[in-house]
Amino acid sequence: MASSFTKLITTYIKAKDSNKPHLMSRIFSQDATLNMIVNSENISFPSKVIGLDNITATLVEDFSMKFENVYTFCLEDTIDRQDDKFICQWLVVMNDKITKEVKIGIGEYIWIKDNSFITSLDIKIKEMNNIDAKYQNDVLDLVSFFPYPWANTYQVSDIYKYLSS
Repeated sequence: MASSFTKLITTYIKAKDSNKPHLMSRIFSQDATLNMIVNSENISFPSKVIGLDNITATLVEDFSMKFENVYTFCLEDTIDRQDDKFICQWLVVMNDKITKEVKIGIGEYIWIKDNSFITSLDIKIKEMNNIDAKYQNDVLDLVSFFPYPWANTYQVSDIYKYLSS
């Protein structure tokens, strides 16, 4: 599993989830592009971002001002690897810093690399649900036991019970 893609993606998740913007230069080329397709009214991002500095601002710096306790899981059983393209489904669980409301989202990453850097990332947010803040500790305690950041769909399936709350 330790391919160059998985190392880059693991570093990205560490940078984003733990607010470590200095790591982004290890992942993205200077002229990388980020495309966001958001199918939810519960979160917003710009549809296109160009350049390492702007991607870092969007996905790490601005993101970390709004959210905390971020857990992003790439679902190994959904990986589709094609030469310099890597596609996988993801699950994210986090809470809003102000309201403490929990957000649970699912989507898809499409990574494209050239040599040792990501040149393009498409993030599709298929669903982003808000869960009442009263469930914050229960949800975060649950996900803290999931294999991180790489898991199989069945290993994270217990989180879906909160989507019908």
